[in-house]
Amino acid sequence: CLIMDKCPFCHLGRMRLRPRMHFRRSGSVLISAMDARAVRCDVCGEVIYDPDLLTLLDLFFPAETPEPADGAPANSRSDDDPLTRPVQPGKVWSI
Repeated sequence: CLIMDKCPFCHLGRMRLRPRMHFRRSGSVLISAMDARAVRCDVCGEVIYDPDLLTLLDLFFPAETPEPADGAPANSRSDDDPLTRPVQPGKVWSI
């Protein structure tokens, strides 16, 4: 639920309902959700998306996490990271 008054990040601003574009990468596919329900802080600009939307996107478009290289920490990034590698042309979905 997106009902909140005070920003949980800066504790100064007010969270206001503002539909936003949300992007997600699933493998080599870039998904964009037009007019996604979100709230935005009027002071720091922090954006919080509707948790129901994020749950639905997780269900239909799970994020792929690469296997870490031998000896690499689990949170290290590599060239195979789906969040940093370029999107293949023609692989963009809009919902």
